[in-house]
Amino acid sequence: MEQIIGKLRFEFKQVHPEGCESKTKMAEIVHITSDEEKALESVEIPEILQYNGINYTVVSIKGGGRQRYSEKINTGKRVTDKRRKDYGDFIYEEKYTYVSTNVFCTSGWSGYYTTIRYRYNNGDVKSIKLPKTLKYIGDYAFCNCKITSIVIPDGVIKIGEAAFEGCNLKEVTIPSSVKEIKMAAFAGSNSVILKIKNKEGAVKFGYNFVDSNDKVIYLGKGFFAKLFGK
Repeated sequence: MEQIIGKLRFEFKQVHPEGCESKTKMAEIVHITSDEEKALESVEIPEILQYNGINYTVVSIKGGGRQRYSEKINTGKRVTDKRRKDYGDFIYEEKYTYVSTNVFCTSGWSGYYTTIRYRYNNGDVKSIKLPKTLKYIGDYAFCNCKITSIVIPDGVIKIGEAAFEGCNLKEVTIPSSVKEIKMAAFAGSNSVILKIKNKEGAVKFGYNFVDSNDKVIYLGKGFFAKLFGK
């Protein structure tokens, strides 16, 4: 299913996430694309999407992942006579690279998705507005986007692995509704301050959800601050 709003095309599917209730059907956004050749820097994600006259409340944003690619590199070193029969004249090494994908791009797509549909590069997106209806932010959902700020809506329950990894975030407030922040969710932001509207121990954290030089402040009663690293 998809709906075009302004210059953006939202591809989505119906979901039934545990613990979520809605008067309408619920949706998870799978991809956000544009018919414009030039990617837009600002993206506002709607609370409601429509398909065939039916309303779908946006409760989830699908994540991506980390894809591994291998490439054989010629080292320039010649093999011995004994090995040449099986391996040719030169020794090759296998080089592995990892590419993170998110809601704006998928592995293998760095430009045109079709002749008319443009799929963003992560770094094109500098501003994102999330819907108030949102409950789940998927793994790698906004990784490597060049945003400097983000408002996490009250009601979000889980923030996925590497969801905001590699962004330029400076300060983020985590609402009390959040119960889990997965591994590396805010890593790579270069000294982000995370303000958690809960007491220490109320949120489940994944390994290295922030970097060692990031600061985590608990705003729940009885706690003031906890500092990671320096």
